[in-house]
Amino acid sequence: MSGGTPIKPGGEGLAELEHFFGESMAHFQAGRLKEAEAELSEIQRRQPDIPEVLHLMALIELQTGRPEAAAGHLEKAVARQPESADLHNLLGGALKRAGRLEEAVLAYDKAVSLGPELAEAHYNLGNAGNSFGVPFFMSPVSVIHPVHSS
Repeated sequence: MSGGTPIKPGGEGLAELEHFFGESMAHFQAGRLKEAEAELSEIQRRQPDIPEVLHLMALIELQTGRPEAAAGHLEKAVARQPESADLHNLLGGALKRAGRLEEAVLAYDKAVSLGPELAEAHYNLGNAGNSFGVPFFMSPVSVIHPVHSS
């Protein structure tokens, strides 16, 4: 999660939304996932599609065995912050756990292209490629979407 406040100025009840987010983080860090999810749901009800809220909701869903729901939240977060290598990498993990391996590879590949210094994304891309039998020196994307000559 990025530092600073995730709630954008100009939103209704800014202080209250920041309070809900702070409470949700405290619950999450203490392992009280139901309570964290309830706080996040209240933020979503009042101001939907805040990337940091979607990110934290996805982490809760991954920890509670709901990878498809996590992927949905992360897809929304990525749409709002398309240049975030971390979000693409996390999306890849959710997609992989949801059994959507080809989409996971594409998300990992995007994470690597946006954040070449993100070692975890390189590892995840290679690991996902292993599922397709792709040797470590090849890009799994080339196997999933080969270039066709006319």
